Amino acid sequence: MSVSTGIDGTSKMVRVSEVLKNVGSKTFLLKNDTWIDTTFDRSMKTKKVAFLGEEYFDLISQVPVLGSYFALGERVIVVHEGQAYETVAEDDSGSG
Repeated sequence: MSVSTGIDGTSKMVRVSEVLKNVGSKTFLLKNDTWIDTTFDRSMKTKKVAFLGEEYFDLISQVPVLGSYFALGERVIVVHEGQAYETVAEDDSGSG
């Protein structure tokens, strides 16, 4: 199945599997190159984690399920136990 998107003012046909992913019990939507957990609310403040940084691996070690979500790509926003985590480029990880 294909859908038409016009986020950037253009239309193109994409496969639903390219913009929608299920990981475990969560569903993620791809928006602006970021996989976003559908339970994320814009009013939530994210804890920024540098992609492949020390904190990234520490977090996966402490909460292994996050590794499944982070595996979607370099930019992911996921909500786990009420906390929103956002993986970012290492130079963008400042306090968040």
